[in-house]
This record gives sequence, structure tokens and C-alpha cells, in this order.
Amino acid sequence: MKGSGDGRLATGRAGEATALEYLTQKGYVLITRNYRCRLGEVDLIMKQGEKLAFIEVRSRSGEGFGLPQESVRAEKVARIQRIAQYFLSRELRGNWQGPVNLEMVAVRFGPGGTLKKIEHITDLS
Repeated sequence: MKGSGDGRLATGRAGEATALEYLTQKGYVLITRNYRCRLGEVDLIMKQGEKLAFIEVRSRSGEGFGLPQESVRAEKVARIQRIAQYFLSRELRGNWQGPVNLEMVAVRFGPGGTLKKIEHITDLS
């Protein structure tokens, strides 16, 4: 029998897929998805022009727990910032010269999983 965690997982996966498609249409190019290191995980790392973006995706299928963007607090932003620094030094060996952004995509689904609203916040710092 499926638990409530299965629904959250499905909503999260759908939100990531929706965010990826949305950002790709805006000219972003995927570098990696679900990047994990000893400091944590970031949903999407993408490049747009000369900018490298570390993107947190938050999804909701209802409004009972608030808006998706309300779930990203200062601690999460700080963690994404540490992961970004780790990625830049470890994976890119300090060779990145362009700007780096911490961003968020908030995805809200309506009944039946239909896309209700998507919001792109381009600066979390």
C-alpha cells in the first residue's frame, strides 16, 4: 500500500521535470541533475550564457502546507551556497570565471496533476 511519501516523491519528480523543461525553454542548459556531495544535494545545476545556476525545485500539489517557495528557509539557502562552492572547487577545480546564482523554481500543481503555476526566483542569496 502506498504511503503519503509516495505522493510527495511523485510530486517532487514531476516538479523537477516541469522546472527542467521550463528552464530549458528559457535558454538554460542542464549540467547535472540531483547533484550530491557530502554537504547535501541540489536539484539542478544549469548554465545560461555565462551564468552557472544552482537551482532548488520545490513543488506542491495543494496549498495546505503553504506555497512551495515558503519552504526554502535561510538554512537551505546556506546549504545550497556551500554545495555550490564545493562543486566549483571540486568538480570545476576553480576554473569557473562567470557569475554564479542560487535560484529556485516553485511549481504548483492543480487537480489531476495539471500545472497550476510556476515561478522562477533568480536570486536566493
